[in-house]
Amino acid sequence: MTKNNSESYQKNPQHALKLEISSYSEALRFCTPETAPLEFAATQNNLGVAYGNLAAHQDPVRNLGRAIKAFAEALRFRTPEMDPVEYAMTQNNLGNVYGNLAAHRDPAGNLGRAIQAYTEALRFYTPETAPLEYAATQNNLGISYGKLAAHQDPIGNLDRAIQAYNEALRFYTLETAPLYYAVTQNNLGIVYRNLAAHLDPADNLGQAVQAYTEALHLYTPETAPLEFAATQNNLGIAYSNLAAHQEPAGNLDRAVQAFTEALRFYTLETAPLYYAATKNNLGIAYGKLADLREPAGNLDRAVEVFTEALRFRTPKIVPFDYAMTQNYLGIAYGNLAVHQDPTGNLNRAVQAYTESLRFYTPETAPLEYAATQNNLGIAYGRLAAHRDPTGNLGRAVQAFTEALRFYTPETTPGNWKTALKNLENAQLKAWELESKENE
Repeated sequence: MTKNNSESYQKNPQHALKLEISSYSEALRFCTPETAPLEFAATQNNLGVAYGNLAAHQDPVRNLGRAIKAFAEALRFRTPEMDPVEYAMTQNNLGNVYGNLAAHRDPAGNLGRAIQAYTEALRFYTPETAPLEYAATQNNLGISYGKLAAHQDPIGNLDRAIQAYNEALRFYTLETAPLYYAVTQNNLGIVYRNLAAHLDPADNLGQAVQAYTEALHLYTPETAPLEFAATQNNLGIAYSNLAAHQEPAGNLDRAVQAFTEALRFYTLETAPLYYAATKNNLGIAYGKLADLREPAGNLDRAVEVFTEALRFRTPKIVPFDYAMTQNYLGIAYGNLAVHQDPTGNLNRAVQAYTESLRFYTPETAPLEYAATQNNLGIAYGRLAAHRDPTGNLGRAVQAFTEALRFYTPETTPGNWKTALKNLENAQLKAWELESKENE
């Protein structure tokens, strides 16, 4: 959707958009398909844009539905034969709306419709006739393929996203469109990072690092501080993931540096939720560094930043993210227990996992629920060596059994095998303890 920079819009966007919608609706009383079909189509297109923008502020599903209806009306008269460029513009707008609607319902279906609309637009937005519009639509197409990869054919759709972004970058250059070049490079980095989860992790993460670094040539603290922070955060994630495949300490140090740089501009005042997310990512990196050097110090740092993240990742605002960070906090406390205050830190781990399970539920997040139950079982099993062995081993058995309700040999064979082994070990220890008590 287009951005309105008028003063009235900036002060009260909802009010300004409603006035726009009212004006376009009034115009359509007189500008009819019979009397002025092209003006009717143009007004319907503008109405669709206004509804699409309003959806970002209120009632997204309904307003996006109205936008789709308006664009469909416009396309009755904006045809390839009558006006191919305007037809392409409306198809691109339609794709944007379907892409946004995918965040609220029928994600695969709506992303498929977005792709169809963008592909149709590209029949007439060509490198020869409209190079920048062609690049913009290719970028939008890449975004949709990247999102669709989360629902179906991940490798194929991520490859298609890369192809679309690279095509956009033929025309979004440092000279012709520097900020759009940076946006597309950042998007390309995200796709390479996601592709690394499926194949060639080191190579694809290296490509992600290269794309993010390229974006940072344009995204500077002076010109685009929040975009700079977002790309630094993405760069940090790529380095953190790359550490599992090559140069672990060096890449984790680079991750910490990137996250720290992001936090110069993601602040409590400017972007509290992004601040919290970046703190969470920083905690993960410190936790990984603890396996390589200075374990107690890095785990203390991890606990500190996870705790800071939880000031803003709250159950009321972002329950799923809250659960995620609580789970990571539990892992950090559990690892810290190896080095200091085992009973206290294992108790804190149990508390964090239990808190996470308030929001990681079998209904909302079955695999995350299973992972956290498995972590909880490990903490109880280790706690049994320090106090209440019978009770804590019983709790460990219960947690592992719960994890195995959702870890199955068919769907998650590796996790199933691990949780089953953990369960068997806890049962064996409980049996040995009972036998010893009965001697």
